[in-house]
Amino acid sequence: DSITFPNTNGQTIDPATVSANTVRLVADATNLAVVATLALSPNGRKITLQPVSALAPQTTYRLEVTDQLKDLAGAG
Repeated sequence: DSITFPNTNGQTIDPATVSANTVRLVADATNLAVVATLALSPNGRKITLQPVSALAPQTTYRLEVTDQLKDLAGAG
């Protein structure tokens, strides 16, 4: 399964700032990031995170987005 989430400020996301360093899914128990691909929607307002492998059952994950993810105006 994938996770798609919108940019809530309504601005276009700067594609140069979309990376595993700025958007990641992390297993709470191990604090390790899940290997995943990231895709920016054609309009630049949504990011989809797709884990490369199936997620572990009965495991809690958290989505982390750093302030280094920016919109085209430079806001994080």
